[in-house]
Amino acid sequence: MGRIQQLENNILVFFRNIYKAKLFELEDGKFFTLDLFLQLIFYAVIAYVIGSLISRLIRKTILSRFKIDRGTKEAISSVIGYLIAGIGFLIVLTGAGLDHSSLTVLAGVLGVGIGFGLQNISSNFISGITLLFEQPLKVGDLIEVDDLKGIVEKISIRSTVVRTLDNIFVIVPNQKFIENNIVNWSYRDKKCRVHVPVGVAYGTDTTLVTEALLAAARRHPRVLTQPTPKVWFNEFGDSSLNFELLVWVDEPPSIPQFKSDLNFSIENELNLRDINIPFPQRDLHIKNPQDLIQLFQGAGNSKVSDN
Repeated sequence: MGRIQQLENNILVFFRNIYKAKLFELEDGKFFTLDLFLQLIFYAVIAYVIGSLISRLIRKTILSRFKIDRGTKEAISSVIGYLIAGIGFLIVLTGAGLDHSSLTVLAGVLGVGIGFGLQNISSNFISGITLLFEQPLKVGDLIEVDDLKGIVEKISIRSTVVRTLDNIFVIVPNQKFIENNIVNWSYRDKKCRVHVPVGVAYGTDTTLVTEALLAAARRHPRVLTQPTPKVWFNEFGDSSLNFELLVWVDEPPSIPQFKSDLNFSIENELNLRDINIPFPQRDLHIKNPQDLIQLFQGAGNSKVSDN
């Protein structure tokens, strides 16, 4: 039993020494230990949680009273939350006995660590700050980057959450929005023009086609009256006269469903006017029809002889 007790004591002493180990010396003669490091992490988490709670409270109680869009509310509350968390962490550092000179040394050590091992994290962090302040995209915007198209649900310091039109959530690093071209369908003005192509059979009265397409646009409740809907006669296609209906909407996220509803309405208006949508047509030209006739005659004679 004595040896076991001694072994347990040795293990406790070993871990106590690691816990109190001096990692590096600060300028004021103090030492940065693992104990102090864990305490700072603990208090930093508390400061972040408090900042998040205050941010959420400000968004729901104060910002909700102002007539500003959802994206601006999210950006303001996020910035306030991060500022509160940062100030709280500085207060914690000061309370732990670290003066300005010690903070300078600590910042230098962290800067070296960020430079070598945390390049992506630091880049995404700076990109997140840029997105929150410049607001090239906001929460609620319909965006398109590379092959991803969806609605911005949340912008945090490291990443942005995008909900696709199929209700799938994609977490995208903030750096991607800084380095790549972004199509923001909701930037500044949410109104956008939708193009709906329609092909009709040759010989159809073009005035009737225009009337049908405009009637379908007027019947849809989400089509804006200003700017007014327009019909373009684009081209004489291989099998059809190709038109295009152009309408304006103010809810970009629901454009796919909107186009489907509008197509149903267009099909109904065309049927009411007996306007046909043609199948693709091809003309077949035979250079030597006599050779083809002889080929078929030969095939028929062989069948007769077999019988």
